[in-house]
Amino acid sequence: HAQAAAISVEFDNRSISAGPGGTPVPPGSSLFDASVTSSSGTATAFQNTLLSPDQISGSGGVDTTSLTDDWAYGQSLFYVGFSVDAPTAYTFSGSIATYVYAYQGGTLAHVELYTSTGSFRPGPFNPDRSFATSGILQPGFTNYLMIYINASPHSRSGGTFNFTLAVPEPSLLSLLGAAAATIALATRRGEWRLLARRPRPASRAAR
Repeated sequence: HAQAAAISVEFDNRSISAGPGGTPVPPGSSLFDASVTSSSGTATAFQNTLLSPDQISGSGGVDTTSLTDDWAYGQSLFYVGFSVDAPTAYTFSGSIATYVYAYQGGTLAHVELYTSTGSFRPGPFNPDRSFATSGILQPGFTNYLMIYINASPHSRSGGTFNFTLAVPEPSLLSLLGAAAATIALATRRGEWRLLARRPRPASRAAR
C-alpha cells in the first residue's frame, strides 16, 4: 500500500557548461538557477531546477551558434539520486525539444529514471518528444534521475528539457483521509437519524 513520504536527496550532480567553462550546483542547494556563456559567445547553457520534499522539477537547455568555433559546445545536466522512507506513489512527466541547423555535429538528449522496478528510458528525441510514467517508489533504495542535453561543436544545435517528478504531499493525504473519515461518519450518523425517524409499527394492542 503506497503511503506519503518526503523525498530525501542522496546525491546532487547538477551542472551546466558552455565551451571550456562550467558551473556546478552549489553544495546543499535545493534551487539551481544558473546560466553560462562560452568566452567566444557562441555557446550558452542554462538550468532552473528545484529539489523539494514533494517534487523534483525544472527545465534546462543549451544553444550553439557557430559552425567554425571549436568551443561552440555545451551541456545542461540534471543528475540526482533520491530515496523515500515508505512505499510512495509517484508521477514523472516532461518533454524534450532539440534542433540542429547543420549536420556536422548534433544534439544528444537523454532521459532516464531508475527505480527499484527498473529503468524508464524514453526516446529517441528526434527532434522532440513528451514522456510520462508513474509507479511506486520503495524505501531502502537509491533512485536516480538523469536528464541532459548535449550540443556538439560545428553544428549550430541545441535543445531544451522540462520535467516534474511528484509524490503526494503527506499533509494533503492526511487531509484527504480526514475528510473521507468525516464523510463516512456523517453518513453513518445520517443513516441512524433516518432509522430513528421511521414510524414504528403499531402494537397489536393498539389495533
